[in-house]
Amino acid sequence: MIIQWEMTAETALEFFRRVKELKEDTKDARMEILHQLAEEGLMKSVIATDRTLEQIIQDKKKQYGNVLDLTGGKDEAASE
Repeated sequence: MIIQWEMTAETALEFFRRVKELKEDTKDARMEILHQLAEEGLMKSVIATDRTLEQIIQDKKKQYGNVLDLTGGKDEAASE
């Protein structure tokens, strides 16, 4: 299951500030910070889904077009 965290730029900066402050950069530590931010009401939305990462990326591409590269450089154009 994938969890989508939607947040403002300010919340994203707060997330990275807490990660840096924690000095333990594991996936579990980051997830705990995201949960804390959600409990504090700083997330716009939190969605759990059974969709694959590729399906989510395709949906976001339809929604936002070519404004954002959500593939992490893994699409065909990046491999050429």
